Amino acid sequence: MKRLIKILCIQDVFFVVISLFVVSSSSCSNQKLKIESVPNKEYTRDSIFIDYTLRKWLYKKHSGYYHISDYFDSTKPTSKYEILIDTILYSPDKRKLFSFIIYKYDTSSMSSHTLTSEYLLNNLKSNFMYDGRTIVGYRDSVTNIWTLRDFQPYIPLMFFTKEALKKELYDFYCNKIKDKYLSSNLKGSVKYEYGIIDPSFWGKSVIWKKGFIVADKYIFELYSNDKIMPTDEFDINYPDSILALFK
Repeated sequence: MKRLIKILCIQDVFFVVISLFVVSSSSCSNQKLKIESVPNKEYTRDSIFIDYTLRKWLYKKHSGYYHISDYFDSTKPTSKYEILIDTILYSPDKRKLFSFIIYKYDTSSMSSHTLTSEYLLNNLKSNFMYDGRTIVGYRDSVTNIWTLRDFQPYIPLMFFTKEALKKELYDFYCNKIKDKYLSSNLKGSVKYEYGIIDPSFWGKSVIWKKGFIVADKYIFELYSNDKIMPTDEFDINYPDSILALFK
């Protein structure tokens, strides 16, 4: 059973809507996502934590989200956009996660230059468009909060339907990524080799090889030139209301 989390945030109060539905056999090109079993309470907690983090990254105009700030003013609670936590995948020891994120935004709140493309104007059949992102997380203990980071070897943008975007995300990270290469100044081209549905993904993928390029750092904590990303771009002072969810 798969859980789609929709979180409404009104003045820092979170309202969670959980939809349960079966992962269809067409997901990941006829391969099922292997979703580790976690209680709804933990899944919802992590969804709230991810949602809160993403909103703070938007407010801070984190470098990975500049293109999103072109579409709407993320500092205004009334901005016409939604963050959908589509899927959270967990490692068997629950100390790593991989999550698909969908941004749904009202095209009327996009900057005037964004919809000048003839293709967009001719194919836009509703007031909404969708962007896809992926984030990863890790922690030393299952009782700790997550350290979350962007992981963006591929960013699908401006899809007309949520279903088309999800198909693109799943196909890339389940299948296509296995033949893609991580480019590193120090290591050269390194094949990702494993998709998220592969049994060896959590243990053998270069994504999770801490210290592979720089000591004590995962590859998603580095820029493409192998320089360490400054933590102040990502780190957040979480309020007690969020921290209490992990106690």
